[in-house]
Amino acid sequence: MSFVDRLFRPETKNLDAALRLVQQRSPADAWRVLHEAERLEASWLDDPNRRFPAFPGMTPRDREQSLRMAPYVPHEAHPDSAAECALVAARQRSMERAEEHARAFVRWLASSGTGPAMGPAILWVPTSAERYDYQTTDTKPGVWEPHPPYRNESIADVRAALGLDGSGDGGSVVWWAYAAKRWEEDGFNPYAQALAVFTSGYALLPSNEDFVVLGYPGSGVGTPGYR
Repeated sequence: MSFVDRLFRPETKNLDAALRLVQQRSPADAWRVLHEAERLEASWLDDPNRRFPAFPGMTPRDREQSLRMAPYVPHEAHPDSAAECALVAARQRSMERAEEHARAFVRWLASSGTGPAMGPAILWVPTSAERYDYQTTDTKPGVWEPHPPYRNESIADVRAALGLDGSGDGGSVVWWAYAAKRWEEDGFNPYAQALAVFTSGYALLPSNEDFVVLGYPGSGVGTPGYR
């Protein structure tokens, strides 16, 4: 399986059962019930270093527009819909792995002088394969943009070096894979950490000193990889 096949397809476990638990509940109540049913670890209940945008009751269109302001958005400890709470509970293990990789990468950015100090808090924002490239360029003042190196090289040459065909699958993530492949130092490979966020099914998004922003495919029902 190519790394391309894992993009935006996070490991998701027992989502249907989680959705049944939260029917007709508010987001806060859904979060509590998921924990009481042992589908959400206690460490997820109110972690100040793990937040979600808070736009309860907005229409999908208005919410989509408001999310464009991330990381400058209101936030709370849980997603702002019961269905999204169930989705996150079904993905908590893979999300934790993505957080570890992201924090390792941004620590290297700061220590190497390659990027600014960010986090350690994570802000989880909905994304998708279709929206991702747009989200990385729809930026605000004072954010770090997650652009990989080598973007001035021919995409055809990069794809060939990675053993990929010319279909274009993978989008801008191929440059993260190429950067990881080109890293020549022994030991810690920062670009492999960045790539691992993507191959976990998630994404790096524009971030700032308060939040490392990670994207997760929202609305698990019908999402590739959900089960």
